[in-house]
Order: sequence, then C-alpha cells, then structure tokens
Amino acid sequence: MQDLMGTIMDKSTPDPVEEAETAFQAVDLGSTVQVGEPPRYGVVKWLGMFPGGSELMAGIELDEYWPKDCGDGSFEGHSYFSCGHGHGYFHPLKNVQPDQRFLTIDPVPAITRGNSIPAENPLQAPLEELEEQHTIPPTQVYVGEKRGIQGHYNSCYLDSTLFGLFALSDVFDSMFLAPDKDAPASRQEFKDLLAKKIINPLRKNGVVRFESVMELRRMIEDLGKMEGVQEKEKDPEELLNLLFKNILHIPPFIQIRRSFGVEDEFFIQLFISFDQTLRLPTIKELTRKMFDEGKLSLTKAPSQLLVQVPRYGRGFKTCQRIVPDLKFDISEFTEAYISADVPGCMICGERSSWKCSQCKHDFMTSESDVYFCEVCSRKAHTRKERRDHTVNRAVTVPMAELDLLSVICIETSHYVCFTRDLDTNTWLFFDSMANRLYDKYNIPRVTDCTAALNEWVYSGDLTQLLSAQPRELPELVRRFTQDVYMCVYVQSKPKSTDNSSYNEEFVDVAWEF
Repeated sequence: MQDLMGTIMDKSTPDPVEEAETAFQAVDLGSTVQVGEPPRYGVVKWLGMFPGGSELMAGIELDEYWPKDCGDGSFEGHSYFSCGHGHGYFHPLKNVQPDQRFLTIDPVPAITRGNSIPAENPLQAPLEELEEQHTIPPTQVYVGEKRGIQGHYNSCYLDSTLFGLFALSDVFDSMFLAPDKDAPASRQEFKDLLAKKIINPLRKNGVVRFESVMELRRMIEDLGKMEGVQEKEKDPEELLNLLFKNILHIPPFIQIRRSFGVEDEFFIQLFISFDQTLRLPTIKELTRKMFDEGKLSLTKAPSQLLVQVPRYGRGFKTCQRIVPDLKFDISEFTEAYISADVPGCMICGERSSWKCSQCKHDFMTSESDVYFCEVCSRKAHTRKERRDHTVNRAVTVPMAELDLLSVICIETSHYVCFTRDLDTNTWLFFDSMANRLYDKYNIPRVTDCTAALNEWVYSGDLTQLLSAQPRELPELVRRFTQDVYMCVYVQSKPKSTDNSSYNEEFVDVAWEF
C-alpha cells in the first residue's frame, strides 16, 4: 500500500514517452478525469483513504452541478477539499479514468516520430503549403465534424486561439503579412509557416491537421525560448504574449496610464475586488470597475482589444456568469474622456456615460439633462414610457466602438472557442478535441450556436439567464457565460450615421426606476 501511495502521490514530471505509456493508468492530484456512464468530468482535488476505509478514494470537483450525489468536498463531517456545493464527489480510485476528451497522447506520440504522418489519421485533409492568401469563407465551410483545427497533445490552448483570431476575421493577418525588412530569416520562416500551412489551408478547406500545428509549436518553442510548448498545456495569454512580443515583435495594442506611469500592454487583464452584487456583469462593466478602482486610463483608443477575464484557479471565479458585450465603446476609458468634468450618475453617483434631457421631469430636476452611468441608463430606460428617449453621450469624445469577434473559454484544463461572423452575426463553437478515434486521434468539431446564444444571451432580455440554474442552461450557453477566459474585440466597420447618440429599445432585465 505504501508503494502504491508513493506512486500516486509522486509529483515528478515524467518524460513524454513515459507519460504516454502510463497515461491511461496514472491519476494524480490535478488530473482531469471522468467517472461513471454517461461520464461526468472533473478535477482530482484529493487522494487517500477514509478513516476505517479499505480502498483508495479520489475526491473530485465535478465540472457540472450534481446535487443528488455531490457535496462541497466534505464526507461524514470532515472536509477533505473545498469546492462549490453540488460539485464535490468521492469515488473509488480504481474506477476513475483520465478524461478521454483531452487525453491527447498516443502510445507513441507524434512528436517523437519526426515528420512521419500516421496513415490512419481520420482527417484526410491535405497537408499542403498554400502560397495564395485566402479570404474569409462563409461559416458553412467550417461547420461539422472533422472541421476546424485538429487538436493533439495538449494543444487546445493554441488551436482555440488560432481559430478565434483567424477563422472569421482578417484583422490579425498583419501578424504575418506586414513587411518587416530587417527581420531575421527565422521570423519570416515563422510567418510563412503560420500563413501557408495553417491560416490559408484553414480558410480554404475549413480544417487543418495536427501535424501542421505541431510544426508551429516546435518553432514557437525554438524561437520563443519557452520549454514545454510542444507537449505541455499553456494558456492563450501566455502564448500570445510570446508571439507578439518575443517572436513577431508587434507593437503593443494599448497604453495604460497608471499612478506610476504609462505601461505598454497587449491585454487588459481584469483584476477587480470581489463584489457579490455582480450577478451578471458585462465585460465593459468589469473593465469600468477595474479602471475606476485603479484610477486607470488609456492614452488613446486601440483598434483591437484583448480582455482577459478574472479567474483564480479552477474553482473560483470572480463572477459566476459574464455577458461579453457585442459592442464595446473603448473611448470611455481614454484620458480625454475620463478627464472631462461631468456630473455623477443621478441614481448611483458613479461616473456618468450618458445623459437624457427627456428624463428631467421623471427625476424631478431643474437641470437640462439627467446624467446616468451605463448600467443605470439601461435600467432607467427599460420602462416603456422611456424607451423612445434619445440618450446622448455625457462627454463629447468621438466613439471608438469595437465589435466582439471571439470568446475563448476554459473548463477545467480544456480551452474552446466561440467566434462570430461580424457580417452575418453567425456564432460558431469550436472544440479541437470534441471526439477521439482509436484512443489516438482527436476529432475537431465546429457547431453553429447562433440560435442558442441569441435566445439566451443576446435577446435583449436577460431575465431567463439570470434565473436559470446551471443544469437548466443549454450546454453551450453555460460554457459561453460561465467559462469566459478571454474576449477578442476588433474595430467596427465605419458607419455613415452619427454615433453620438442612440435611440434603442432597452429590453433588459426588468429593473425600473
């Protein structure tokens, strides 16, 4: 028993081949696993035996809420680990299996076979190098089984990021198209690989095989001088920082002014204090909270924006659900906007974003305009008698509106991507490891999830989403709102109409003033 426990609790990192040979047997703390049939998935948080017990047990934090058989990590009055109620599950270790969805290791990993191509790879898409740049295809090109980017050996972080940036938008094509006369040959080689073996084939065929991505991972590891890129799990923020800064030498997207000076950044990483009143915040509301708390501002409005959402470990999230804004006016976070002297919100006293002259009678003020923050303006104009009000910006700074392109999500250790066709407003869900074949090869899948997201998230009425229990949500809606990791915003297409005011019907949660 002592030898067995020693094997289970050993934290040493095996080499890739040894790990591949034992992957189906080894379960350790932090492993993503599955139990039962149909399988339920989760993360191992505790290993051991109960007092008086005779077999090894695993304490698992399940992904999904399961109140019938789950608690909070306690058993018979003793706490073995901590998690949300309805997620803590104890199961005999001998019946716990590694999560077959994410087990991307075959008995002889492809990375140890040089450039050999396994003939039995179920994706028969050609391994081609396309010189011709392909335009963004219709969404139908991507939809279906064996579509998207094939995952392999913990690659979901890279697969999801590439699909989210390039599948339905050419905004980030400058990463490999922009001229760089003084670039070393290795940098141009990397750009050529990214464009000709991944982006162009993806847009032409709707699918890319794992061999091309493994070639890219090898080059990222070599050029970025980061160990483990070929076999270990990373995260998209870590990957993109490496690509933008160390490999491609792209200028930072944003400049954030802090109390000690200006910092160049590629991301806005949301660090905010815990607030239990944040039941269903938007990305913009969370960004505003951080900027207000930290007294931050942007030196100018960027043309693209990557927002990393607060998340601390697998178990704790600052917000249980988040709604990514379809439109994000970033001008409200610039120095020019923040430094303007405007009255506080009539309702909550926070900084105002909008003003309405037609509300002055309802709020019994002699002022010519009633000022609101964005949240209170939305709530105030929910009432039918105010829905036809014309609401103007509180500060006369030109809008810099960004469109939501993609949302990268993480559940336990697995990354997936939702991305949007900005012309048709079609949403696609991409999972590079949706299925497996021969216990060797991952089968990617792309699903059209437009109807579900429009009904639950973007219908204009969030009452249904607010009141629903996790088990009541459609699977993709739950993942979209509860597992948000990063949101990608890009510059909106120019419009000829004046965008300094709006006259929308605010049909939101039934808040009234």
